[in-house]
Amino acid sequence: TYPVTESIVSRWMREAGFKYAAYKKSYYVDRHEAADIVADRNRYLKRCFDDELGEKCWVQLPIKKYQSVLNRTLAFGRKGES
Repeated sequence: TYPVTESIVSRWMREAGFKYAAYKKSYYVDRHEAADIVADRNRYLKRCFDDELGEKCWVQLPIKKYQSVLNRTLAFGRKGES
């Protein structure tokens, strides 16, 4: 087997249809402040934030803090048992 060199990869990329092109910054603005677009965006964001409240959230804690939270949680559960 031969090592993969930059020229080989460059040829593969050209054969796959890729080409070098200058990167041109651009933006597209069309009606982003129109009343119906703003209303739709606000409904979408509200739904996203409402859904986010129900999602699980992973938190990294030091082991001592985790054990403290776990003990309080377990103690709370035992208080509610009858």
